[in-house]
Amino acid sequence: MALQPGRNLGPYRIVSPLGAGGMGEAWAIDVASGGRRRFETPGDAVQPRWSPHGQRLAFYSSREGDYQAFTVRPDGSELRRLSAVPGGLWYVAWSPDGSQIACGGEEAAWQIDLRQPAGEAAARRLPSIDQTHSFCPRSWSPDGAALAGIAIDSGGVWRGLYVLSLASGVYRRLGDQDELVVWLDAGHLVAGTSRGEIQIVDARSGEARELARGLVPSVSADGRWLTYVEQSEEADVWMGSLP
Repeated sequence: MALQPGRNLGPYRIVSPLGAGGMGEAWAIDVASGGRRRFETPGDAVQPRWSPHGQRLAFYSSREGDYQAFTVRPDGSELRRLSAVPGGLWYVAWSPDGSQIACGGEEAAWQIDLRQPAGEAAARRLPSIDQTHSFCPRSWSPDGAALAGIAIDSGGVWRGLYVLSLASGVYRRLGDQDELVVWLDAGHLVAGTSRGEIQIVDARSGEARELARGLVPSVSADGRWLTYVEQSEEADVWMGSLP
């Protein structure tokens, strides 16, 4: 499991199961004592993500058929469906103000306005990168003007790190990073590679330097801490301060 950055739930932070499907469960772990508890929601709850202000938890689930986005309160109450897009979706990413989410999907990537009722009217289909590569958004820029994510080819292989301008619809390739991506600040991203490298990437030039060796990089809400899973037969979760 990987520690998910976000607002504290009392002394707790969320823990997300690895993997993009299956019967995922959302758990919280006390970072001081190691005590754990499960979020009691019916059905699966995959890749949970705290809202920017910590008031709701978003995840995707197949509890009503295709994978769609849902939110719930930290105490497990007020389960709400956020999306109704054709073909289903995955990888929920909150906008900085919490009013929108971006998701990858079977048919397209989506930008969904949470101020409207769930349905296709609230969802904006994002453009593909080109005729052979779709886009899986993973993280919003701090100003909400751009999305960082991974290109996916027609065979389902991840093919590099891109940034999409939401105003112009233009993509810009930053590098060959092909794993989880987190926007760190206005000028930098943290991204992983399938080779097990965790890098800090310049958002303008694409210049990258290695921070650590591991998988599933995640950045704390204040941008000070990086967590990742050590790549070994008996993996551990590590946390280190960011420069």
